Amino acid sequence: MTHRLSYAIGCVLILALIATTGIPRVMAQKARDDTAVVTSVEGFVDVLYHGSSDWIPLKTGDVLHAGDQIETDAEGYVQILFAEDSILKIGPDSLVAIKSLGTVEVTKVHLSTFELIRGKIRTFVNPPSEGKAELIIETENASCGVRGTDFGESYDPDLSRTFIMTVSGCVEVSH
Repeated sequence: MTHRLSYAIGCVLILALIATTGIPRVMAQKARDDTAVVTSVEGFVDVLYHGSSDWIPLKTGDVLHAGDQIETDAEGYVQILFAEDSILKIGPDSLVAIKSLGTVEVTKVHLSTFELIRGKIRTFVNPPSEGKAELIIETENASCGVRGTDFGESYDPDLSRTFIMTVSGCVEVSH
């Protein structure tokens, strides 16, 4: 597959996730600084809680912590809300690991880090009124840092390719 064709396929996958309107923004409960709250689930979505060996169905209102993993099936979507009101949407056929949630003590920056093992995500990172918020999405070959940004990302482990589409704001990419 040519680079141009694989890029086009990646953009189409991200646009499909961006166009998805089936997940409304619902505030089930307020997330704490070191947690995230599931605000919407569509289709089959499972979670592997840190320290557990059993995947179980994820549901609206569930609280997530660092070390948890989320997996969606071919028609699954999940929306997650953070303490600073940023949103992460995980699209179909995706596997995401939560690496960290919390505030950096010295700088007071809200920092959430995820690993996109496969699939698609979309984020809406709000700059909070006090302090700063940063969300980092890592794949095998890229790391994307965002603040006050609306963007989508997909990762195909078979091609070892990360695709990024910025809707608004700026995305810092390193590899």
